[in-house]
Amino acid sequence: MPIEIIKGISEGPTIDYFKTYLKLNEKLDELGLYCEEYLISKGYDAYAQTVDRTKEYGVLKTIMPHKTIATCAGIGWIGKSALLVTPEFGSAVRLTSVLTNAPLKVSELVLDSPCEGCNICKEACPAGAILGNIWNRESEREYIFDALACRKTARRIAQQAIKKEITLCGKCIEVCPFTKRYLRSEY
Repeated sequence: MPIEIIKGISEGPTIDYFKTYLKLNEKLDELGLYCEEYLISKGYDAYAQTVDRTKEYGVLKTIMPHKTIATCAGIGWIGKSALLVTPEFGSAVRLTSVLTNAPLKVSELVLDSPCEGCNICKEACPAGAILGNIWNRESEREYIFDALACRKTARRIAQQAIKKEITLCGKCIEVCPFTKRYLRSEY
């Protein structure tokens, strides 16, 4: 997510945040489909997990979450907010993923979270959805995060702030110390 967009949400979601969120999702879908086509053209199986193709089951879950794939690829870890956190961008990232049988080089699997002593996102969460427990590879999302509480509060906040019924708050993204480091960077 662009630095100026994240800096702008300290008081709540903005219309620019909403538009950027939608635009990035659209671009990620395009890139995922392009990658899928490329891999198939090279003889591999591939499946882009686009917004339209990714179906929820249970309580706001998907079969193969983008952030789980990202931890398996060594990109980052799951923070107490249940978001992917990267060393470079904190939790100010949007993701897509492409499932494939192509042989790919990846970084080392991320097994743990360095968020253990931090509760900044928990304290800032207007929904009380962040439970303060630390993620590891064996954790169920419900151990660290209440997705329904987040959705309900984020939709109320977005409705009040930008007159849109969407799950869009961003407070946990904005306050994350790793995101704050990104906001001070030269990206």
